[in-house]
Amino acid sequence: MKSIHSVGENTTASIFKSVRSMATELWKYLRTTDKESIVSDVKDTWLLWKTIVEVYAIAVRTVLKRGPGIVSDLKKYPWLLQLVDLRNLFRSARGRKGAYRKATLNVFKETATSALEYLIDVLKNPDRVVHIQASGTGISELCRAMGLIPYMDMSPPVIAVLANPRSMEKYMDFAESEGIPADVCSLPRCSQGLLFKGESPKAAVSIGNNNCEGQVNASLVYTKKFGLPTFMLDAPNNFKSERAEIFYGKEIMRLVEWLEENTPGKMDWDLLREIMEEKNRAIETEMELWEMTRIQPSPLAGEALWFSHLLSVALTGGMKRATEMFEMLVECAKENMKNGVGAVTEERFRAVIWHAPMATNWHAYRYLEVKWGVSVVQECMMYTEMGLFDTSSNESMLRGIGRLMLNAPMANFARGPSEYYLDPLFSIIKQWGINLVLVGDHIGCKSVAAMTGLLREKCRQQGIPVVFVPYDLMDKRSASWEDVANRLDQFMETIMKVEPLRETVPAVC
Repeated sequence: MKSIHSVGENTTASIFKSVRSMATELWKYLRTTDKESIVSDVKDTWLLWKTIVEVYAIAVRTVLKRGPGIVSDLKKYPWLLQLVDLRNLFRSARGRKGAYRKATLNVFKETATSALEYLIDVLKNPDRVVHIQASGTGISELCRAMGLIPYMDMSPPVIAVLANPRSMEKYMDFAESEGIPADVCSLPRCSQGLLFKGESPKAAVSIGNNNCEGQVNASLVYTKKFGLPTFMLDAPNNFKSERAEIFYGKEIMRLVEWLEENTPGKMDWDLLREIMEEKNRAIETEMELWEMTRIQPSPLAGEALWFSHLLSVALTGGMKRATEMFEMLVECAKENMKNGVGAVTEERFRAVIWHAPMATNWHAYRYLEVKWGVSVVQECMMYTEMGLFDTSSNESMLRGIGRLMLNAPMANFARGPSEYYLDPLFSIIKQWGINLVLVGDHIGCKSVAAMTGLLREKCRQQGIPVVFVPYDLMDKRSASWEDVANRLDQFMETIMKVEPLRETVPAVC
């Protein structure tokens, strides 16, 4: 057996060796890097740690407001802990510099803090909670105007998977053990797993929808399992017409009346007008940002664009914080434009990601940027052509909210004729100068599975390179990061015929 003395000597030697290695690397960096780059790297490092401290400070304050009840909350809803494990989110800063790094970090800071604050509110006031199956786009604004609290049951699983790609596996497996088919879209399966395990927050009522086949199935499960008063929204299949908008506006009015009958909430039309006018300001600011991203090289890209949009429609719609977030992004874009730099240091290609977002493999955006010089400047989850809201009357506001819900992410192309799926994509290609289409081929999505051949053929006709990346939206076991990375690498090398800018990308998993 080794003596304590020899163990101590070995440990000391190991520490000394590590310190010497780090010192050697630091000296090499200082000798081979110009002063301007060193100053920039120091600022970027400071920004990262400053953001981390700010996020955890806000999280602590939010949790303390909940008081002793947070202990029982964490026991009953253990997935809450995923919302404070932000290591994976902060890895998104690696390889990104200056204003682009600032934009990306601030978006994830807003995501983490707004999600935690909203969930604490949900847990504190169950008698006012409206359980919304899928996205709360449009409904969340209505609920806040009625003094109610929207709980979008897909938001916690998505945020949890962004933080830890394997965090929802046990819930999907449990849903399967309760009879949910394994080939059903994994996103509603996560929410159903939470429900079956008794880890879905209490609510006063539930709202279902027919946005896609996964949601239709989920709505039936929730109605039986919850035993709550449930309102089913009936969205028309061909929804891009004046007739459909008028019908759905009346459907939203029927929802408001139902909520007033079944909850303590009452509609405050003046408050709703304020919310929708604030939403208009956020939309106008985001459109200004979109105009900037048409420039080559794009001043911002990736998660700073698409995740900020999702956040504004799912959690912070109609709030001033959403407008302020887009104002921050516009300022970051202006800074890069002033300095004559793009988000991606060497922008070779401009890409759009179509179909479902790559939630379990979302570091693919940064991987494409750093290794291949690809800027992802548009995403199917953020693109919309619906315009601003008319707040001149109660009816016009409800019609606008109905139009928003009909054009919500994923629901906007999961039903209707093929033109609803294809036309927006080729409009983006033209407007943003796209020369690479990446399709997130989510294996659990049946609603658009038949569109694959049509999309490939139309891209071929127009000479647009397209790559289909098979994966599962929420379940990394179906397609590992290595599978996704190999698919991207093979496409860039064999179809785009380029060499990588660098062989490895830090902190990708």
